[in-house]
Amino acid sequence: MLDLIVTCDGTGPWTYCWNFEDVNYNVTGKEECDNVRETVQGKCEFPILWYFRNAGSTALIIVVDDGLEHIVKQIAVVVYDVPR
Repeated sequence: MLDLIVTCDGTGPWTYCWNFEDVNYNVTGKEECDNVRETVQGKCEFPILWYFRNAGSTALIIVVDDGLEHIVKQIAVVVYDVPR
C-alpha cells in the first residue's frame, strides 16, 4: 500500500493531480492530467493512497500548479512480493 501526504508552499490556490506511468517514463515538465483537483482549506497538502495488487516497479507522477509554477515530480515505486 502506498500512503503519502504531499505538501508544498507558495501562493495558492493550488491544483494537483497524480497518476502512474511505466517505470521508464521520462518527465517532460509539461505533463497534464484529466483528473485535476484543487487543494482545500487554503493550504497545499493532499493525500495519495493506493493499493497495489501485484509486485513490480512503476513511476508515480505528481503535478502541482499554483498558476505561477507548474511542478512535476517523478517518484519510483517498487512493490515486493513477500510471503504471507
